[in-house]
Amino acid sequence: MGLDVYLYRYTGERTIEEDMAEMEEHGDHLENEIWSAARREVAGEPVKVMEDGIFGMQETEKKLTDDEYKAIDRLVKARQIHYIEQNNLHLQVGEYGVEIPEEKTELDSEKYPEHMFKIGYMRSSYNSGGFNHVVEELVGHDLYWLFGVDGVDEYRVMPNWNTASTRCQMLIDQLGMDPGYSVMRIQMQNMFDSDFVSVGEAINERDSLKRFMGITEDIATSAEDAFVFDGFQMWPCGKTLMGVVKTEEGTAILLRGDDGMPYAHNPKSESLAETALAVFHTKLHEYNEKKEKHSVGIPFDSFSCKDGDFFLNGVEVRGFCFSCGYGGGRCVDFIQYNPEGNQWYYEAAVIVKEMIEWVLAKDDPSEYYFHWSG
Repeated sequence: MGLDVYLYRYTGERTIEEDMAEMEEHGDHLENEIWSAARREVAGEPVKVMEDGIFGMQETEKKLTDDEYKAIDRLVKARQIHYIEQNNLHLQVGEYGVEIPEEKTELDSEKYPEHMFKIGYMRSSYNSGGFNHVVEELVGHDLYWLFGVDGVDEYRVMPNWNTASTRCQMLIDQLGMDPGYSVMRIQMQNMFDSDFVSVGEAINERDSLKRFMGITEDIATSAEDAFVFDGFQMWPCGKTLMGVVKTEEGTAILLRGDDGMPYAHNPKSESLAETALAVFHTKLHEYNEKKEKHSVGIPFDSFSCKDGDFFLNGVEVRGFCFSCGYGGGRCVDFIQYNPEGNQWYYEAAVIVKEMIEWVLAKDDPSEYYFHWSG
């Protein structure tokens, strides 16, 4: 799941605003009413059946056969075309139904042709590694800000291309100075638990990162293997995080020791350490069993569940601090370091700028817009 953004150009005879108004006026009949009538003619009234679903037996509509679906599709498109002609509309019928006349652009970047981002395509997954999440964390802005998008309800986005160009250059300049640190936040409390107690005002992950960046000189000059400064537990040479395990007694942070085995970092009791390690080894055993059984691919070695967050192959971290997440829940912010910097995100921003310049070089940039699916 994620945010997909595609670049289109309007190819109609009027303006896209006029065609969008036409689509809004006639869309329900063209899409829903025509399809419903065609379905009844080809396959009769929908039949309800009981099927075994995710939550047990449930009532659902009997599926159409492939032949029925193809026959309905042909009939629908023929009637849509007829309706458009009869009403002198400016819409057209494509492979997936009624659409505004437009063409899609998707070209490889000249600077980074192998990158996921293209001239005409941007993506941000919803996980912690997504462009929006990481770049907002680093510089305080994302794709929504860059193109002036107010929420994800806008499907067709008409950006101000000149403003977007200026903002994109700001992202590039800031990302170009990034030394490669990022924050991985792990929730230690669930705000929906019956025993939940808020620990204070929410702290943005970017604030934790900025605070850490302010003391990186102390890391570089320290001769200590580990030290605490301004609320951060610091490791100049890094440590390997194996898990953050939640038990009834509390939460324990597990690190990889010199012997390669996990140990509990500063647990509040020996029993908590023993319980957390037992949970970790159970998860590791389950993982190895699944790995042996999988003929195609292997299960994820990093995952979250009710027992905590597990990194069975380890994740390198430079330190952590306790923080406060959305809703006041206690969490821990781990600082990760990539020696190559956040190069992938920098390259993505450069490609976005390349796309903007490509549009601005056209005779009429106002013809270009995004399909913005959130």
